[in-house]
Amino acid sequence: KILPFFSGNEPTEATKQALAFCNQFQIDFRATREMVEKIDAHGLFSPRQSKVTLEGGEVLNLTDFQVIDEPAFNKLSDEAFLDLRKSGALGLLYCHLASTNSWTSLVHQASLRKAGRPAS
Repeated sequence: KILPFFSGNEPTEATKQALAFCNQFQIDFRATREMVEKIDAHGLFSPRQSKVTLEGGEVLNLTDFQVIDEPAFNKLSDEAFLDLRKSGALGLLYCHLASTNSWTSLVHQASLRKAGRPAS
């Protein structure tokens, strides 16, 4: 069922919720862009490509993605590190670095899905 946008001259509750969602999305988009610009200003992004071979032999090519360069992160000056901490970026950076250790597990899960078996 399609809900009306207005009731008389006033927006309906569905319209208010849709506008609130769009507003929050825009706020989050700007925050994400600012965070990426902050991280990029410190030279922490590194372009990557990867070739993954699934257990069944299928090859997946992953191209044009960015990762955090851990050696560059570890070489940050105290001033740069503090700048990232104050901006709230450190938690995200540490989560990203920790997630890079999950590639083997992700490849295994992709192989299981491709074979029609549930991933555990």
